[in-house]
Amino acid sequence: MVAVRGVTAEGSNPAPLVQRYLSVPARDVVYVKSLAQLHEGLCCIFATSGGNLEFVAPRERETELDVFLSDIRTELGVDSDDRT
Repeated sequence: MVAVRGVTAEGSNPAPLVQRYLSVPARDVVYVKSLAQLHEGLCCIFATSGGNLEFVAPRERETELDVFLSDIRTELGVDSDDRT
């Protein structure tokens, strides 16, 4: 299960966002970021430390983000990160 938390962009029209977390081997961070860039506008990715990644996406692309992360977990053989 992937952690979900809604946030709102401050100082603008309320734009609901969703967050997801995933831990991958540090050597795969650039690979995951490059795959996400192929899905233009899907999400922003923040590397919090090592291979711990935070994904932030518009709520209307939530399903697409979940599919993307599921594919990454399968390809890299990693489990989801259940942080909230």
